[in-house]
Amino acid sequence: MVTHPENRTGIDRLRGFVRDLIGPGRPYASARDMADSLHLADGRATILYKFLKGAEPRAGVVLDWLEHLGITVIYPEDCPEDSPEDGTDEDPEFLPVMNRKPSTGPDAVPSCGDTQHETIQGLPASLFRNLGLNPDICHVMPITGDSMEPVIADNSLVIVEALSQHFFFLESDKLYVLRYHGEIFARRVVFEPDRTTLLPCNKTCKPIVMIKDSTEDFELLGRIRWISSSI
Repeated sequence: MVTHPENRTGIDRLRGFVRDLIGPGRPYASARDMADSLHLADGRATILYKFLKGAEPRAGVVLDWLEHLGITVIYPEDCPEDSPEDGTDEDPEFLPVMNRKPSTGPDAVPSCGDTQHETIQGLPASLFRNLGLNPDICHVMPITGDSMEPVIADNSLVIVEALSQHFFFLESDKLYVLRYHGEIFARRVVFEPDRTTLLPCNKTCKPIVMIKDSTEDFELLGRIRWISSSI
């Protein structure tokens, strides 16, 4: 079953996440074959097999299977109270949560989550509609540190919109997640003709100024489009 990107639902994205988790080049001739390979009970394998083929709308068993593998599933009702709600029963959007936590502290090194575990975060579909975001190019990241306070509080979650070929220009004075000399940061980025400045929101922290054509190890990873909590 082919689903056009503009018609994809939260269930479609969850299906894609599971397919990526199983990996390419793993065709299963039958549900029994899948059960043997993934060490699943026959009943669960049948549901998962149908789900991956697009013929099974139920996702509850699939989410249970993910949790059994050590993948944390965070449901929309566990999201912060400021998440927009519209009262509909539509499928939530499930986004992968990046293990690597961007640090916002002045001297902190970004910490890494346990690489043996992954997390997917369920968010209301209305949130993406209200923000005009395509969930296919977004992911969730935890933010630690205080250098972006009061705009981003310590231990907030943010939705990051990946930068792609669709970004013909970068907006100045917006919040981005970036890599600078091997460390990942959240910063307000100001673009000027002769320099790029990485600004913390906490006035006690120093900005980083990069002169045009410098050889700084710098990469923008995505733009922050939603913050779970603010001070």
